[in-house]
This record gives sequence, C-alpha cells and structure tokens, in this order.
Amino acid sequence: MLLSSKTSRFSSLVSKADAARDRLDWKTAAQLYRESLAIESDHHAIWIQLGHAIKESGDIGGAESAYRRAIEIKPEDSDAHLQLGHALKLGGRADQALEAYLKSLELDPGNKHARHELANLGLVRRSVSQLLTPKRGAKGKPGAVRQLAFDVSDLIHYFRGARTPTGIQRVQINVVTSILTEERSDIDVTIVCFTESIDFWVEVSPESFLRVCRLALWAGDTKDPIWRKAVDDLHADLSTSDPVRFARGACLLNLGTSWWLQNYFLMVRYAKERFGIAYVPYVHDCIPVVAPEHCVKELTQDFITWLLGVFLHADAFLVNSKATSADLMKVSKVLGHDIAPPKPIYLDGGSAQWESAEEFTATADEAPILADNHLAGQPFVLFVSTIESRKNHLLAFDAWLKLIKKRGLANTPRLVCVGNRGWMVEAAMARLASSDLLKKKVTMLSKISDDELASLYRNCAFTIYPSSYEGWGLPVTESFSHGKACLAANISSLPEAGGVLADYFDIDSERDFLTKLERLIDDEAYRSGREELIRTSFKPRSWTEIAAEIVDAALEQSTRVVEREKSLDRVTEAHWVCEAPAGVYHTFSRNTETRIWKNMSAGETFRMGLGWNFCDDWGCWMKGDTADIAFKIPADSIVCDGRYLIYLALQGLPANTEAANFRIDLVGEEECGIQARILPSQWLYKKLEAPARLIRNGVVRLRLESDARVALSATTDGVDRRTATLGVAGFYYCADSDANARLRFVEALQLSDLGSLKGRLPYWPMVETSAYGARLPVASPLRSAEP
Repeated sequence: MLLSSKTSRFSSLVSKADAARDRLDWKTAAQLYRESLAIESDHHAIWIQLGHAIKESGDIGGAESAYRRAIEIKPEDSDAHLQLGHALKLGGRADQALEAYLKSLELDPGNKHARHELANLGLVRRSVSQLLTPKRGAKGKPGAVRQLAFDVSDLIHYFRGARTPTGIQRVQINVVTSILTEERSDIDVTIVCFTESIDFWVEVSPESFLRVCRLALWAGDTKDPIWRKAVDDLHADLSTSDPVRFARGACLLNLGTSWWLQNYFLMVRYAKERFGIAYVPYVHDCIPVVAPEHCVKELTQDFITWLLGVFLHADAFLVNSKATSADLMKVSKVLGHDIAPPKPIYLDGGSAQWESAEEFTATADEAPILADNHLAGQPFVLFVSTIESRKNHLLAFDAWLKLIKKRGLANTPRLVCVGNRGWMVEAAMARLASSDLLKKKVTMLSKISDDELASLYRNCAFTIYPSSYEGWGLPVTESFSHGKACLAANISSLPEAGGVLADYFDIDSERDFLTKLERLIDDEAYRSGREELIRTSFKPRSWTEIAAEIVDAALEQSTRVVEREKSLDRVTEAHWVCEAPAGVYHTFSRNTETRIWKNMSAGETFRMGLGWNFCDDWGCWMKGDTADIAFKIPADSIVCDGRYLIYLALQGLPANTEAANFRIDLVGEEECGIQARILPSQWLYKKLEAPARLIRNGVVRLRLESDARVALSATTDGVDRRTATLGVAGFYYCADSDANARLRFVEALQLSDLGSLKGRLPYWPMVETSAYGARLPVASPLRSAEP
C-alpha cells in the first residue's frame, strides 16, 4: 500500500512538473522534478528533464550536474550525452562538448542532432577529396548493376520556401517516387542533392524524400508543424551527409533545373574525371532564350550559363516534346554545337495518387474547397498555372472582361485561377485589381492540396490554357485525366500535349479565343461530345511507365561512357577538358549576357578540381591552396615547335588583408613555371611560356598555388562566408609566333579593354518562328572583335 502511494505521488509530481514545463514555468518545473526525484532517485529520464528546467532557468552548471547524473544511471543513453554536450557548449567548454557529442553519436549513429552539432564544429562530414576512389558496384544486387543517381537539387531547394509543387517539381516527384517504389534488379538507385556548402552532391535518404513529397501533395500550408519537421529533418540529414561516392560509370540524371547552382558543371567535370560518370539532363524547355521577354534578366543570364555548360558536358539529352527537341537543337546550332537529336519522352500521365496515411490530413470531401470559395453548384472555368506573364493571365482576364460586358455577370461563368505567383505579373494583376467586374467573376487560389485540385477539376465546366510558350503542358493532360475539355493556345508543344482531344485558338487572336470560349460555355452538346471523346480516347500512361522509359533512355543513350570505361582505368583528360580557342580572352566572371551567339563560350569551363569558389562578376577566387586550369588547344591552333604564351589576369586578396606568394606551373613539368607576389587588391598580369613539346595531346593543365588564406566574412560583415586564397579573372593564350595575337592582347591590356578579346560578338538580329512556334535568334553575319 505504501509502495502504491509513493508511485502515485511520483506520477502526480511528474505530471505537474511536465505541465509547468509546457507553460515555460521553469522554476516551478525544476522544483517539482526535484521532489519527484526525492521519491525515485534513479529515474534517469527525470534527471534529464530536471537538467532542461535548470538550464532554461539560467543555471548551466546545475544542468550539467543533472545530465551527468542521468549518464551515471544509464550510460548507454545517447540523448543524455547529447544534452550534456549542449550544456557544455553553453558554458563555453567546446572541447568537452565535442567529446559529449561524439559519445552520443557513437551510441546512436542515427542521432541527427548529434551529427548536426558535430557538423557545425566542422566534423563528421568527410570532404570530397577524401572520396576519390569510385565505388565498384552496388552492394547486395547481383549481376550487371549500374548506379542511377537522380539529382533532385532544385526540388529540395524549392521545398525550403514553398510546398505545393508546380510543373517541373510535379514531374520529378512522380518519376522519382515511381522508381523508388519499384524493385529493379538492374539499377542501384541513389537520390542526390547538390549542396552549395560543399559544392558537391550528397545522398538523400529515400525515406525522408518520399515523406516530404507525400506531404507536399497532401496540403499547401507551409507553416504546418508536420511539414516543417519533415523539411527540417531532411535538411539536417543533408547538412551532415558525406559527399556521394559515385560508382564507376554511374549515370547522373537531372530531371529538374541546375542553372542556379554556381559550381555545378565544375563538379560534373570533376565527377567525370574521378568516377567516369555520364551526365544526362531532361530538358523541359528553352524559355529563357526563346522567349526571354517572359523572364527576369538574371534567369536568362543563368540559363545561358547553363546552356554554355550543358552542351559541353551532357552525354545525352532527354526532352519532353518534339517542340522542345527542335528548340534545343536550334539553340545548340546557334551556339556552334552539333548534338544528337534529343529523345522526346512525353509526360502524358494521369494524376498521381497517394495512399492515405493517418498522419496526413486528406481532403477527400469536395465540399470545403467548393463551398469556401462559393463555387458549389456554380459553373466555373478552371485555369491551372503558375501566375507569370508567359501563362497569359492578362489575355484570360481581358477576355473575361469582354464576356462580362457582352453577356452580363449572371451569364458569365466564374474563372478560377489556381497557382502560385511568379514573376512579371504586374500587368495582369493590375488589370484584375482595377476592375470591379472582373473581381466579381475571377477567383485566385494557391497552396491547395492535390485532393482539392482534383475536386476543382471534377467540378469545372472545362479548362483553359492560353500559355504563349510551353515545353509540354501538364495542365492539358491533367484536364483530360479528369474527363474535362481544354481550350489551349495553338503554339509550341501544346498541340502535342492536347492532340485531337483539345480545342485550340490562335494565340495572336483574342477574337478567336473569345469565339472558342463561348462555344464551350454555351454549346452543352458540343462540350459533352468533347468530354465523351476524351473519356473514350484518352489513355494516360502511368507515371511508373513514364519513369521506366526515362530511366531506360538515360541508361541506353549514355552507354558509350560505360563502354569507354571498360577500356580505361580512369578517364583521360581528352574526354573531359574543353577546347579554348587561341587569341581569345577567356573570362572567369559570371555571364551578364542575355543573348546567345555563334561560338559563345564560358571561361568557367576551364576551371578544374576542388580548389575553386563559384564565379563572381569580376572573376573567381581560389578557395584552396591549389587550383587547376585546364584547356584543350583546337587542332588548327596546335604548333609543333616554339612556345605557347599563356597570360593570366590575377587579383590580390581584398584590401586590409595580406599579400600572397603564388606559383603557376605546367602540371608535370617542373621546368615550366613562374612565381611572384601579389599585394591586397592588386591586379597583376603574368605570362607563362610553355614549350610546345611539353603540351601532350593538345591539353594544357596549369596548377596555381597560393600561401595566403582569408575568410571573406571579415571583409563583408559576415555576408560572404567563403575562404579565398587568390583571385583569377581569366586567361589568354597564343603561339609566340603569332605576332598579331600578341599585339592584340598588349593593346587591349593598355586600353583596359580585355572584353574586346572575348571572341566574336553578335549583331542583335530579329527572331524567326520555328516549326513549333517558338521564337529563336536567327543566324546572322558576325563581326570580329579585332581592333
């Protein structure tokens, strides 16, 4: 009886202590936990809770004592060591905190919090340079197995600030999750994410990835605690994961975008060199160069940088339509590349369906989304699209305003626009905001779940998609998946997506758009006929089938890399070093152009290895003690005798830092090198003379070394956290026998006009219309940049 009374008293005190803790009354909580421990002194979990309460009260020493007592009682408890580490860190004893975190991770290798703390202290994660040896095959899978690495960098980055996926994110989710849930014995599937913190890919937990993807489709609330925890856990994993060690001959398949990642192609080159990987991008469109008027300048600049890299690095291209294939081929020709025709793989799949789970809140009931927006029992037309200028919301709003004025409010169906807000939408939103009539007949929705979107599709009269340019057009096929007619623009890929099932209007004729709209609004027999045709003729493929086609095509079209690997111990330089025309200044600065032209190139492609930061507007900082520059001399510039003169434009470390001693050597040739000293903020131009007899296979590889190192945070008030050792703005080379090329460089240098040596510059021509309606730069006479 006495025992029962003590147990009851203990439980009562703990409950009261927990309640005080939950209302942040730490002093009361600490007192109640002490009273409970007077009854059960060996209860290690309560000692931890006491430590928390004491710590939050400001007594770090008392918290440490409580955590140490918990460890005495249960030394194998990883969490107790973790909490002790926190207390020691707060007490300024970093070395002892480190020992506690290491012990916590030793006891539980899956303890994410311990790994995160150690990562913040610069431990746990191995560097890329420690993982030079490629994997020889996948563990646990017999037979011929090839590693397939899905690059989902942009999807994971998207989830940092958004939840509801748009077109490209939706494709990635459907394809990658389909492959993850299928058992294939011929491939070793890895999910990878390129992180800017280490400039390389890290492996993503399939379980964490699947969980976030399911939650992204389940609801749109970015503040939902379940969503935030899932995203935070995913990023905690990434922050402590080691760089990926690719298997020899692995295929890196990127279904999304990568042009916003600064050092992406630098690491593609590195992975090709060390692991012999094949790189295959799935290209969704070429909008930033074929329709730049619909993009912000920075996007177009980054996309052009990506184009300059992708044509040099991709082993094959996959695309979503014949229109995108035609555009990509034309763009490659404008830039002076001859690529094999990309393989189109249509995204003609139905809506992905996820099995329900108790932890998610499904919205299968259609009433809320319809009733909450006054749509229940009312006719409405659905327009699903990100809100940006290319999608033509302005055209839709103007057409609806004309319908209202002609037909009256009562006879005009509501227009429901579903999508997140993008860029360059000021004109459309201003039109909506300025018209009281429009506001009565236009509903704008965003951040809705897949179930809610499906409800809107099922209950709409029909859908519209007046986009002025598309790579595919997922909302068209989604409309068909729900048996609804769709009125789309007759441009780019939309006729491929819609086939004979969609209705089309002339993108240049608002009158045609209005005529087709009114037919679908008023002619119920016609609309029913279109729906019947869709029901009987539309056969959506499963996303499992589409995913399998994408994977098989990527592996098939990159087999030459595997075949090459069979005959090589490592990839030779000739396979991955890019050509650099002689007599041209190759800048390491970021691209600032918004147009493309013949033989346009990016100097960043000549950076090699792990020693480079991303490119800035002026050039590029080295981040290590050494960094390499490598380029291939074109056949028409190779000389057998004499020397090559290589000029490098260098910049010293920021002002108020320190001078640096540096060396520049021709790799493998000790007799060919120079050394000098560069002062802070100094611009210096150095010439390296490389005898032609030392240039093997036409490949030049230079190694730069510097003995100074500066944390840029000290000169940027903490904004820039990179480490810099030496700045390189670019290089220029020519044969010493080419007196004209030497004179041009000296003259440009004297005039502070190295930009005039960037090669050929374009006249800015008008554009022509491709076979699929996209607008591209036409070929035009090019003027030389020579003085």
